[in-house]
Amino acid sequence: ENGESDWINDSSFSLSVKHLKAYKFASGGLDTTEIIDEKYAISTGTLEHGRIMVFFVSKNFVIRSFNKNNINLRLFSTSKTVSTIFDYGRLVQEIFSALAFYETKIGPFIYREEFDVMATGVNGFAMEYSGIVQEGYDFDTSWGGYETVAHESGHQFFYSTIGSNSYLDPFIDEGFTNFITTYWLGTSALESAKSTYKSYYSNYGPIIKNIGNSMEYFDTKDDFFTSLAIYYGTTVVLYEMLVKYGSSKIDALLKLIYDTFAFKSLNREGLLWCIEMSFSLEVRNTFSEVITTGYIPDMF
Repeated sequence: ENGESDWINDSSFSLSVKHLKAYKFASGGLDTTEIIDEKYAISTGTLEHGRIMVFFVSKNFVIRSFNKNNINLRLFSTSKTVSTIFDYGRLVQEIFSALAFYETKIGPFIYREEFDVMATGVNGFAMEYSGIVQEGYDFDTSWGGYETVAHESGHQFFYSTIGSNSYLDPFIDEGFTNFITTYWLGTSALESAKSTYKSYYSNYGPIIKNIGNSMEYFDTKDDFFTSLAIYYGTTVVLYEMLVKYGSSKIDALLKLIYDTFAFKSLNREGLLWCIEMSFSLEVRNTFSEVITTGYIPDMF
């Protein structure tokens, strides 16, 4: 009711797929493959603490494995990906860098036994799932492909570990994920997000100020405005709080959210409680105003 239940309930999953043995398999969980005869194999994925489970099967996958900070990363690419010019080293470095930052600021990364990144043939598409993320085949750097993978990896914290209702409260899911990704990128990226949001606010303020609205509202708007409100707007609000009260307060908020709501569901009331505990009742009330009646730049 009123949302996607797979984004709310923390669950364990297991699935088995029979496929031609020449094919390679990946899921969001721990994967095993058993050859059953000359033609077929059965692959099984087992996922603990997930909101959703998906799997990919292809005969064209090339698998690269990496390990850092006790995180086992598998990069799956298709034959088309291999034939394009792409800096896999940079991609892997950025993923590990982002995950290390998220762990420092938020809490433990729970998919370290096996985390899969899928470079599939859906150009310009990126999507997060539990324990696995998907990206268009060429990771087109002209639209920030490397940073996009870091964003989708951030969803392993806000969405998969810390659940929320992405339909009713998209600012918790996408907004907080966009903030932690921009936070990882640094002050210049945060300032750029603020500048971008403010540049459109003068003309589109009545639309993009509605950071706390549900997807029922944003489904009637252009994707451009949805991105400005949810992604940029939430990032700018949290950045304002960071600038005024210091990074230690923001870090305390992120850690409290994780410690309180890991493997549970974070809603507005829970978030406001965390803000009050990490900042003050005054900041809580201002943030409540932001997500209820709308955001005005420099409210904090």
